[in-house]
Amino acid sequence: MFAEFVQNLFGGKCQRSILVQLGMATLILFGLWTAWGFCASQLAVSARFKILPEQILIAEPPEWIPASFVQEVLSDYPDLKETELTLLDSTLPATLAKAFELHPWVEYVESVEMTWPASIVIHIAFRTPVAVVAAPLEHYPDAKGGGFLIDAAGNLLPDAYFQEHSEKLFDYIWIHGITSVPMGSYGEPWNDVLVSEAAALAELLHWSNATLGLKKIVVTPKEEQGIGGDYQLETRRGTKIVWGEFPVAASLAARNLPHSPERSAKIRRQVIDQQEPKVTYLRYLVGCYGSLDRVPDDQKPIDLTKKSTE
Repeated sequence: MFAEFVQNLFGGKCQRSILVQLGMATLILFGLWTAWGFCASQLAVSARFKILPEQILIAEPPEWIPASFVQEVLSDYPDLKETELTLLDSTLPATLAKAFELHPWVEYVESVEMTWPASIVIHIAFRTPVAVVAAPLEHYPDAKGGGFLIDAAGNLLPDAYFQEHSEKLFDYIWIHGITSVPMGSYGEPWNDVLVSEAAALAELLHWSNATLGLKKIVVTPKEEQGIGGDYQLETRRGTKIVWGEFPVAASLAARNLPHSPERSAKIRRQVIDQQEPKVTYLRYLVGCYGSLDRVPDDQKPIDLTKKSTE
Protein backbone atom coordinates (compact mmCIF):
# COMPACT_ATOMS: atom_id res chain seq x y z
CA MET A 1 0.00 0.00 0.00
CA PHE A 2 2.91 2.29 0.75
CA ALA A 3 4.31 1.72 -2.74
CA GLU A 4 0.84 2.38 -4.20
CA PHE A 5 0.59 5.56 -2.15
CA VAL A 6 4.02 6.70 -3.34
CA GLN A 7 3.13 5.84 -6.92
CA ASN A 8 -0.07 7.81 -6.70
CA LEU A 9 1.75 10.69 -5.08
CA PHE A 10 4.93 10.88 -7.18
CA GLY A 11 4.39 8.50 -10.02
CA GLY A 12 6.06 5.18 -11.01
CA LYS A 13 9.46 6.67 -11.83
CA CYS A 14 9.90 8.07 -8.34
CA GLN A 15 8.90 4.75 -6.82
CA ARG A 16 11.66 2.88 -8.67
CA SER A 17 14.28 5.44 -7.62
CA ILE A 18 13.42 5.18 -3.95
CA LEU A 19 13.38 1.40 -4.06
CA VAL A 20 16.78 1.33 -5.75
CA GLN A 21 18.24 3.65 -3.13
CA LEU A 22 16.76 1.59 -0.33
CA GLY A 23 18.24 -1.55 -1.87
CA MET A 24 21.68 0.02 -2.23
CA ALA A 25 21.57 1.25 1.37
CA THR A 26 20.66 -2.25 2.51
CA LEU A 27 23.57 -3.76 0.54
CA ILE A 28 26.00 -1.21 1.99
CA LEU A 29 24.83 -1.92 5.53
CA PHE A 30 25.11 -5.66 4.94
CA GLY A 31 28.63 -5.24 3.54
CA LEU A 32 29.73 -3.14 6.50
CA TRP A 33 28.26 -5.66 8.92
CA THR A 34 30.01 -8.53 7.14
CA ALA A 35 33.34 -6.68 7.00
CA TRP A 36 33.15 -5.80 10.70
CA GLY A 37 32.40 -9.41 11.57
CA PHE A 38 35.39 -10.60 9.52
CA CYS A 39 37.75 -8.00 11.03
CA ALA A 40 36.54 -8.75 14.53
CA SER A 41 37.08 -12.47 14.01
CA GLN A 42 40.55 -11.84 12.59
CA LEU A 43 41.45 -9.63 15.54
CA ALA A 44 40.20 -12.29 17.91
CA VAL A 45 42.24 -14.97 16.12
CA SER A 46 45.31 -12.72 16.09
CA ALA A 47 44.98 -12.07 19.83
CA ARG A 48 44.64 -15.77 20.54
CA PHE A 49 47.84 -16.56 18.63
CA LYS A 50 49.89 -13.59 19.84
CA ILE A 51 53.07 -14.48 21.75
CA LEU A 52 54.39 -12.37 24.63
CA PRO A 53 57.97 -12.77 25.92
CA GLU A 54 56.74 -14.50 29.08
CA GLN A 55 55.07 -17.14 26.88
CA ILE A 56 58.44 -18.22 25.45
CA LEU A 57 59.55 -21.02 27.75
CA ILE A 58 63.06 -22.51 28.02
CA ALA A 59 63.10 -26.23 28.75
CA GLU A 60 65.13 -27.02 31.89
CA PRO A 61 67.57 -24.08 31.94
CA PRO A 62 70.62 -24.45 34.22
CA GLU A 63 70.67 -22.41 37.41
CA TRP A 64 73.16 -19.91 36.00
CA ILE A 65 70.87 -18.80 33.16
CA PRO A 66 69.45 -15.36 34.12
CA ALA A 67 65.74 -14.71 34.52
CA SER A 68 66.07 -12.04 31.83
CA PHE A 69 67.48 -14.56 29.32
CA VAL A 70 64.52 -14.52 26.88
CA GLN A 71 64.15 -10.75 26.99
CA GLU A 72 67.89 -10.32 26.35
CA VAL A 73 67.65 -12.45 23.21
CA LEU A 74 64.54 -10.67 21.88
CA SER A 75 66.04 -7.24 22.54
CA ASP A 76 69.37 -7.99 20.87
CA TYR A 77 68.03 -9.54 17.65
CA PRO A 78 66.91 -6.88 15.10
CA ASP A 79 64.20 -9.00 13.46
CA LEU A 80 62.52 -9.56 16.84
CA LYS A 81 63.20 -6.28 18.60
CA GLU A 82 60.01 -4.49 17.54
CA THR A 83 58.06 -7.32 15.93
CA GLU A 84 54.78 -8.74 17.18
CA LEU A 85 55.27 -12.47 17.66
CA THR A 86 52.47 -14.77 16.57
CA LEU A 87 52.00 -18.49 16.07
CA LEU A 88 50.59 -17.63 12.64
CA ASP A 89 54.10 -16.71 11.48
CA SER A 90 55.56 -19.87 9.90
CA THR A 91 59.07 -18.38 9.89
CA LEU A 92 59.10 -17.71 13.63
CA PRO A 93 60.76 -20.98 14.80
CA ALA A 94 63.74 -20.49 12.47
CA THR A 95 64.06 -16.84 13.44
CA LEU A 96 63.98 -17.67 17.15
CA ALA A 97 66.58 -20.41 16.70
CA LYS A 98 68.97 -17.96 15.00
CA ALA A 99 68.39 -15.35 17.70
CA PHE A 100 68.98 -17.69 20.63
CA GLU A 101 72.13 -19.19 19.11
CA LEU A 102 73.73 -15.73 19.26
CA HIS A 103 73.56 -15.70 23.07
CA PRO A 104 76.90 -16.55 24.72
CA TRP A 105 75.36 -19.21 26.97
CA VAL A 106 73.90 -21.13 24.00
CA GLU A 107 75.89 -23.81 22.18
CA TYR A 108 73.03 -24.62 19.81
CA VAL A 109 69.21 -24.74 19.69
CA GLU A 110 67.84 -28.28 19.61
CA SER A 111 64.22 -27.45 18.75
CA VAL A 112 61.54 -24.74 18.82
CA GLU A 113 58.04 -26.05 19.56
CA MET A 114 54.97 -23.86 19.04
CA THR A 115 52.11 -25.07 21.25
CA TRP A 116 48.49 -24.23 21.99
CA PRO A 117 47.34 -22.26 23.93
CA ALA A 118 49.74 -19.66 22.60
CA SER A 119 53.24 -20.47 23.87
CA ILE A 120 56.62 -21.55 22.56
CA VAL A 121 58.95 -24.09 24.17
CA ILE A 122 62.62 -23.92 23.18
CA HIS A 123 65.04 -26.77 23.86
CA ILE A 124 68.62 -25.54 24.09
CA ALA A 125 72.02 -27.17 24.50
CA PHE A 126 73.62 -24.74 26.93
CA ARG A 127 77.35 -24.29 27.37
CA THR A 128 78.55 -25.91 30.59
CA PRO A 129 81.27 -24.38 32.78
CA VAL A 130 84.13 -26.80 33.45
CA ALA A 131 86.89 -24.58 34.85
CA VAL A 132 87.99 -21.11 35.95
CA VAL A 133 91.12 -19.54 34.48
CA ALA A 134 92.91 -17.65 37.25
CA ALA A 135 93.36 -14.02 36.22
CA PRO A 136 97.02 -13.45 35.28
CA LEU A 137 98.46 -11.02 37.83
CA GLU A 138 100.63 -9.24 35.26
CA HIS A 139 97.46 -8.11 33.48
CA TYR A 140 95.07 -7.99 36.45
CA PRO A 141 97.15 -6.97 39.50
CA ASP A 142 94.01 -6.12 41.48
CA ALA A 143 92.14 -9.31 40.59
CA LYS A 144 92.37 -10.55 44.22
CA GLY A 145 92.04 -14.18 43.27
CA GLY A 146 89.45 -13.64 40.56
CA GLY A 147 89.13 -15.65 37.39
CA PHE A 148 87.38 -16.26 34.08
CA LEU A 149 84.76 -18.96 33.63
CA ILE A 150 85.23 -21.19 30.54
CA ASP A 151 83.59 -24.21 28.93
CA ALA A 152 85.23 -27.36 27.54
CA ALA A 153 86.09 -25.62 24.26
CA GLY A 154 87.83 -22.73 26.03
CA ASN A 155 85.00 -20.27 25.33
CA LEU A 156 84.68 -17.38 27.77
CA LEU A 157 81.37 -17.56 29.65
CA PRO A 158 79.25 -14.82 31.29
CA ASP A 159 79.83 -14.58 35.02
CA ALA A 160 76.95 -12.45 36.35
CA TYR A 161 75.42 -15.40 38.22
CA PHE A 162 78.79 -16.39 39.66
CA GLN A 163 79.52 -12.85 40.80
CA GLU A 164 76.40 -13.09 42.94
CA HIS A 165 77.27 -16.64 44.06
CA SER A 166 81.05 -16.43 44.15
CA GLU A 167 81.34 -19.52 46.35
CA LYS A 168 80.14 -21.63 43.43
CA LEU A 169 83.26 -20.74 41.42
CA PHE A 170 85.20 -22.98 43.79
CA ASP A 171 83.11 -25.97 42.72
CA TYR A 172 85.20 -25.91 39.53
CA ILE A 173 88.86 -26.69 38.86
CA TRP A 174 91.01 -23.57 38.58
CA ILE A 175 93.61 -23.27 35.82
CA HIS A 176 96.84 -21.55 36.84
CA GLY A 177 99.81 -20.51 34.71
CA ILE A 178 97.93 -18.80 31.88
CA THR A 179 99.54 -15.46 31.05
CA SER A 180 97.33 -14.42 28.12
CA VAL A 181 94.02 -12.57 28.34
CA PRO A 182 90.73 -13.32 26.53
CA MET A 183 90.80 -12.03 22.94
CA GLY A 184 87.05 -12.04 22.40
CA SER A 185 83.82 -11.38 24.24
CA TYR A 186 81.51 -13.79 26.07
CA GLY A 187 80.72 -16.91 24.07
CA GLU A 188 83.94 -16.64 22.03
CA PRO A 189 87.19 -18.66 22.26
CA TRP A 190 90.07 -17.47 24.42
CA ASN A 191 92.42 -18.04 21.45
CA ASP A 192 95.27 -19.57 23.47
CA VAL A 193 96.41 -23.15 22.84
CA LEU A 194 97.19 -23.62 26.52
CA VAL A 195 93.66 -22.59 27.51
CA SER A 196 92.19 -24.95 24.90
CA GLU A 197 94.27 -27.87 26.21
CA ALA A 198 93.61 -27.09 29.86
CA ALA A 199 89.87 -26.72 29.16
CA ALA A 200 89.77 -30.16 27.50
CA LEU A 201 91.65 -31.64 30.47
CA ALA A 202 89.23 -29.95 32.86
CA GLU A 203 86.32 -31.46 30.93
CA LEU A 204 87.86 -34.92 31.26
CA LEU A 205 88.30 -34.45 35.02
CA HIS A 206 85.06 -32.56 35.63
CA TRP A 207 82.73 -35.56 35.87
CA SER A 208 85.03 -37.44 38.29
CA ASN A 209 86.06 -34.52 40.45
CA ALA A 210 83.53 -35.16 43.19
CA THR A 211 85.56 -38.33 43.80
CA LEU A 212 89.04 -37.04 43.00
CA GLY A 213 88.84 -33.75 44.93
CA LEU A 214 91.04 -31.76 42.54
CA LYS A 215 91.49 -28.02 42.96
CA LYS A 216 94.04 -26.89 40.36
CA ILE A 217 95.44 -27.51 36.92
CA VAL A 218 98.86 -25.86 36.72
CA VAL A 219 100.11 -25.17 33.18
CA THR A 220 103.80 -25.01 32.28
CA PRO A 221 104.33 -23.88 28.67
CA LYS A 222 106.76 -25.90 26.54
CA GLU A 223 109.91 -24.33 25.20
CA GLU A 224 109.58 -21.78 22.41
CA GLN A 225 109.82 -24.47 19.72
CA GLY A 226 107.04 -26.53 21.24
CA ILE A 227 103.27 -26.26 21.14
CA GLY A 228 101.08 -26.73 24.16
CA GLY A 229 102.16 -27.39 27.71
CA ASP A 230 102.82 -29.81 30.52
CA TYR A 231 100.18 -30.17 33.18
CA GLN A 232 100.21 -30.80 36.90
CA LEU A 233 97.15 -31.33 39.07
CA GLU A 234 96.70 -30.47 42.72
CA THR A 235 94.08 -31.61 45.22
CA ARG A 236 92.36 -29.33 47.69
CA ARG A 237 94.81 -30.55 50.36
CA GLY A 238 97.89 -30.01 48.25
CA THR A 239 98.66 -33.46 46.85
CA LYS A 240 100.37 -33.05 43.47
CA ILE A 241 99.77 -35.22 40.40
CA VAL A 242 102.13 -34.99 37.42
CA TRP A 243 99.88 -35.40 34.38
CA GLY A 244 102.29 -34.62 31.55
CA GLU A 245 101.08 -33.54 28.11
CA PHE A 246 97.51 -33.14 26.98
CA PRO A 247 98.08 -32.56 23.25
CA VAL A 248 94.76 -31.19 22.10
CA ALA A 249 96.73 -28.61 20.11
CA ALA A 250 96.82 -31.14 17.27
CA SER A 251 93.07 -30.82 16.86
CA LEU A 252 93.42 -27.05 16.53
CA ALA A 253 95.81 -27.50 13.61
CA ALA A 254 93.18 -29.67 11.92
CA ARG A 255 90.88 -26.67 11.62
CA ASN A 256 92.82 -25.58 8.54
CA LEU A 257 92.41 -28.93 6.80
CA PRO A 258 89.55 -30.06 4.51
CA HIS A 259 86.41 -30.98 6.47
CA SER A 260 88.09 -29.18 9.38
CA PRO A 261 85.24 -29.19 11.96
CA GLU A 262 84.76 -32.94 11.68
CA ARG A 263 88.49 -33.73 11.67
CA SER A 264 89.21 -31.34 14.53
CA ALA A 265 86.45 -32.87 16.66
CA LYS A 266 87.62 -36.40 15.83
CA ILE A 267 91.25 -35.69 16.76
CA ARG A 268 90.18 -33.95 19.94
CA ARG A 269 88.00 -36.90 20.93
CA GLN A 270 90.85 -39.34 20.24
CA VAL A 271 93.23 -37.37 22.47
CA ILE A 272 90.69 -37.28 25.31
CA ASP A 273 90.01 -41.02 24.98
CA GLN A 274 93.74 -41.75 25.08
CA GLN A 275 94.04 -39.82 28.34
CA GLU A 276 91.12 -41.58 30.02
CA PRO A 277 93.31 -44.38 31.56
CA LYS A 278 95.01 -41.74 33.71
CA VAL A 279 91.67 -40.77 35.24
CA THR A 280 90.86 -44.45 35.71
CA TYR A 281 94.13 -44.88 37.63
CA LEU A 282 93.35 -41.91 39.87
CA ARG A 283 89.95 -43.40 40.65
CA TYR A 284 91.72 -46.69 41.41
CA LEU A 285 93.98 -44.91 43.94
CA VAL A 286 90.93 -43.33 45.59
CA GLY A 287 89.38 -46.80 45.81
CA CYS A 288 92.55 -48.15 47.45
CA TYR A 289 93.29 -45.36 49.92
CA GLY A 290 90.02 -43.47 50.33
CA SER A 291 91.34 -40.28 48.71
CA LEU A 292 94.33 -39.07 46.70
CA ASP A 293 95.60 -37.27 49.80
CA ARG A 294 95.95 -40.60 51.61
CA VAL A 295 98.24 -42.11 49.00
CA PRO A 296 101.53 -43.04 50.78
CA ASP A 297 104.22 -40.37 50.69
CA ASP A 298 106.64 -42.65 48.86
CA GLN A 299 104.21 -42.58 45.90
CA LYS A 300 103.97 -38.78 45.82
CA PRO A 301 103.90 -36.78 43.73
CA ILE A 302 101.65 -39.15 41.82
CA ASP A 303 103.25 -39.56 38.39
CA LEU A 304 100.90 -40.35 35.50
CA THR A 305 103.35 -39.72 32.67
CA LYS A 306 104.20 -43.43 32.38
CA LYS A 307 100.61 -44.61 32.41
CA SER A 308 99.35 -46.27 29.26
CA THR A 309 97.34 -44.08 26.89
CA GLU A 310 96.55 -46.87 24.47
